[in-house]
Formats: sequence, structure tokens, C-alpha cells
Amino acid sequence: MRVRRTTIHPHRDARGMILEPLERGELSRYVTIHIAVSEPQAVRGNHCHPHCEEVLIVSGPGLVRFEDGEECRDETVQADEVARFDVAPGVAHAVRNTGDSPSLVIVFSTRPTTNSGETVPVRLL
Repeated sequence: MRVRRTTIHPHRDARGMILEPLERGELSRYVTIHIAVSEPQAVRGNHCHPHCEEVLIVSGPGLVRFEDGEECRDETVQADEVARFDVAPGVAHAVRNTGDSPSLVIVFSTRPTTNSGETVPVRLL
């Protein structure tokens, strides 16, 4: 599976949390950033990008599903967890908010994906 998972350790206090989703110097690789607030049980994604690498930052709780050719993998992000997924070109992905309040997904892409023909629908969740 051409997906790598990393746990992000945000700073949390009475005000909420703050996190650094990318390493120093990494931002210049990406040409678009999407921020999605997903309602409970909503699904984002259900697609792949044939020529685009993406980084998905998922604040749990959530279920993330990947499909790479014949291989399918589910990843669970717990309610108090923030996970980073580095997704290779052509790997289908979808994120479901499994909680009872809105959740956050941040996506960094190496190519434009909106209205560019770069997004191919794939039903995963």
C-alpha cells in the first residue's frame, strides 16, 4: 500500500489545540490546500488523483479507507488523535467522520485537483 501514516502531536490546552501539519520546508511542494469541516457520518473523498500526491490531516474520530489496486485498507483515527496520511498518486481515499460533532480534514496537494480532470470518482465509503 502506497500510504504512510504518521501521528501528529498537537499542543492542547483550555483554548483547544494547535498543530503543525507539515515539516519545516515542506509547504513549497504543495500547490493547493483544502480545509474541510465534515458533519457527523459525512464522507469526504471517494476518489483518487492519478498524477497527484496528497497529504491528508485527519482529526478524529474518523475512518479513513484507501484502495491501491486490489489492496484495500482501513485506518481508524481515534477521537483524541490527529493523523497524517501521505498518499501516493493513484491511491483512492475516503474519510468518514465517525463522531457526533463536526471534524476537520486538511488536504495538501501537489497539483490542482478541482476542475482539472485530476479527480477520478471511486466509491469506497
